[in-house]
Amino acid sequence: MLASRRWRDWKAPSKIENNIDPPLPKLPKHLSGSFGSDSFRRSGVISISDHDFPHDPTAFRESVVQWLESACVRHPRCFSGVISLHRAYCDWELSHEDVPCPRETFHRLLQDSGFIVINNLVSGLILREDFEGVGKYQHIKNLLC
Repeated sequence: MLASRRWRDWKAPSKIENNIDPPLPKLPKHLSGSFGSDSFRRSGVISISDHDFPHDPTAFRESVVQWLESACVRHPRCFSGVISLHRAYCDWELSHEDVPCPRETFHRLLQDSGFIVINNLVSGLILREDFEGVGKYQHIKNLLC
């Protein structure tokens, strides 16, 4: 009840200063310094690892190949979306406590691996769990194989 009266009875201050933006607070002494310095990173405020995350496909090639072998099936009559494949790859990388690559890099690695990617559909690749799910419908699996 008291809080509602406070808002209802509020009145604007009579004098409004020209400075609309309040001044920024000063940084504490242990954080002073330039933002790009190593001392700022070592202070523990920013948890950035020692390396920047590269977008070079060669840095992620080995992990993508391992994921393809463990989680996917290559079949000439199957198609999968790049987005769903990338989401499954990211989940796999995070479960292995590693950093996944961005979708553009993943797309490029799929093309470098010999897959045809048109309109965000990958030809000849399907997630293993989706392929095994088709096994429930044997007549569809017979058409694929």
